[in-house]
This record gives sequence, C-alpha cells and structure tokens, in this order.
Amino acid sequence: MDLLGVLIEDYDRRHSLPPDDSTPADRLQFLLAHSEKTTVDLLPVFGQRSHVNEAMNGNRKISAEQARKLAKLFSVQPGLFI
Repeated sequence: MDLLGVLIEDYDRRHSLPPDDSTPADRLQFLLAHSEKTTVDLLPVFGQRSHVNEAMNGNRKISAEQARKLAKLFSVQPGLFI
C-alpha cells in the first residue's frame, strides 16, 4: 500500500498545476509544457513574439483580456494568470 501512495503522489506532482504560490508565468509555462500547444499558439493572445517571451519569463504582466484568452485556450480558469 505504501508503494501505491508514493506512486500516486509522484503522478500528482508531475501532472497537476504548480503550487498556489507559483507565478502566472510559471503556470503558463506549465500548461504549455503539458499540452500539445507551442509558443506560436500564444501569438493571437499576446500579439507579438516578444510579448509572448516576456510573459513566459515573467517580465510582462498578463492582462485580464489575455487571461481570458489563455483560459479559453487551455480550458482553465482565467484567475490562474492574474
């Protein structure tokens, strides 16, 4: 039984969202890494490749409108990005 608990905990750690204290950039990176999407898919959200890179690195805040678009893209709540 202990092994099953360890395996479940390991799976959850690798496949769930980052911890609550993670940044919007961390969450965006996580969702991108665990989806079939690429940074090219983020261009309609941010408009420019440089803005995508800045948001991914945490150098650009994600606006409410961008959060709504990202939420739709990844099927999550917009609050993850604010």
